[in-house]
Amino acid sequence: MFGVLKTSSAGWEPELRSEWVGHVCGTCLALGRAGQPYRFLTNYDSALISALTDAQSDEPVPRTEHYCPLRKSRRAVIVSREATSTNYAAALTTLAMATKITDHKDDGDGLIARWPKVFGFLARRARKVSQRFAERTGFDLQSIEEHVADQDHREAQQGADFFYYSEPTEKSLSTAFAHTAVIAGKPGNQQLLAELGGLCGRLMLLFDSYEDLAEDREKGQFNALDAAARDAEVKPLAEKIFFEAHGRIREILPQLDLVRSQLVEKLLIGELDRVGRKALGLLEPEQGSSGQASEPQP
Repeated sequence: MFGVLKTSSAGWEPELRSEWVGHVCGTCLALGRAGQPYRFLTNYDSALISALTDAQSDEPVPRTEHYCPLRKSRRAVIVSREATSTNYAAALTTLAMATKITDHKDDGDGLIARWPKVFGFLARRARKVSQRFAERTGFDLQSIEEHVADQDHREAQQGADFFYYSEPTEKSLSTAFAHTAVIAGKPGNQQLLAELGGLCGRLMLLFDSYEDLAEDREKGQFNALDAAARDAEVKPLAEKIFFEAHGRIREILPQLDLVRSQLVEKLLIGELDRVGRKALGLLEPEQGSSGQASEPQP
């Protein structure tokens, strides 16, 4: 369910970077409440959920000082592991783990196929952990799981367009993003956040499909881009989907009722632009995160 952002925040303004690290570390500690191994699941996309919740909240989410060996034991102010935002991020992260394990087990992939009972147990365990986190945030996991369950049915249909295959992923992230407005007490944001999440879900599948195209063909596995376009059309189609989706994201963000918008804009405009261009082979070596998404000039 996650896989859009890939950022170390290197080169960011110090205050903005500290704010971002606070969400990443807070999500990590929240996951640790379920057991230390779960902290390895921490990722930038789940931290985005915490940041998006905080951006909408009239009062900043609770923060605390913390030491961590990964920061060379330096003191940092991070989002509390007790915060609703980090618990919601942890719920989605552990649900994504359960879903991914189940998918690989059903597909007969790698080590998971060799020990299906072991990994089946781990998937059920992660699902229960996710449920406990979700209960703290008033979120119903089934609202996402129903969309995820539709993916296999979609993939069995050949010759459909990319959006047909991406719809379950779009709906999953749409539901996830919209609930941040409920947590933050900004119900007026729900509709726009649902669209924003759907666009991020679309891009998530797009990047994965484009990067895995050769490997999926070699293994005879389903690939949404491959199923939707002929060889010569894959790259133009991927670029078109990316620029249209990212352009709409840039339109949505200013319409949201955000109290603190700078970090979310940095992530979803600047960083997402960089990640997309890199994934599609459009980023020149000397280019960084421009903050703008515009189609290459002929």
